[in-house]
Amino acid sequence: MGSIRKTFTTLVVLGIFAMVVIPVANAGTGGRSSLRTTTGTDGDLVLGSFISNGTCTPGTTNCTNFVTGVTSHSGGLTFRADGGTGLNGVSLSGAPGVSGHSQAVGGTGVTGVGAAYGVEGQGGSFGLYGHDSSIGVYAQGTSEGVHGFSGSGTGVAALSNSGTALSVSGKATFSRSGKTAIAAGLARKDVPMSGLTTATVVTATVHGAPITGLNVASVQVQPALNKFTIYLSKAVPAGKTATVGWFVVN
Repeated sequence: MGSIRKTFTTLVVLGIFAMVVIPVANAGTGGRSSLRTTTGTDGDLVLGSFISNGTCTPGTTNCTNFVTGVTSHSGGLTFRADGGTGLNGVSLSGAPGVSGHSQAVGGTGVTGVGAAYGVEGQGGSFGLYGHDSSIGVYAQGTSEGVHGFSGSGTGVAALSNSGTALSVSGKATFSRSGKTAIAAGLARKDVPMSGLTTATVVTATVHGAPITGLNVASVQVQPALNKFTIYLSKAVPAGKTATVGWFVVN
């Protein structure tokens, strides 16, 4: 009887220990154990462990010689980061760090959604590179389909070895083009513009109702003075105004 009583007392003490100590150990972890799970014999991933550089020994924590994949019949795989990058792909072999493929007809291999940029690319040669037998990069936007910017270089470059480098369907807007009015009695007009060089070419023509004998005689580009001057074949007749349209290249 004494042995039975002793055993019962031991079980009660262990039960109380389990109810008190284990919840305290899990406090602040959402009920999960604060101990990091170790790798299993079946190759379970270990949270909080990452081999960022160098080599690893296959069979050790988070290291294998085989392709590792996840199959889901519904939503796929989601990574969440409360701070930092949600998903980072690295390749030490020169292959793509992240590759996306959709087998469905009309599907999208990789899609990005962001408050500022949906997809941001940065590279040693190209930030974003697309190639295809038809269209390498296709962009669609409610205000701008493609926006190119460079602080000192070329914002957008169009190249073709034997085809058309740039094809425009619709209106084209150029900041270095416009119109200027030349009043009666004048035969020339200065147009201020910065960034002119000795290679700059200006095309100008008279617009509106024809004025007999009046046309653009020449255009003088003056880079040092940040202007070009339009010369007419004669002074604008009294009661008339000549409107000249101009277009600047280079």
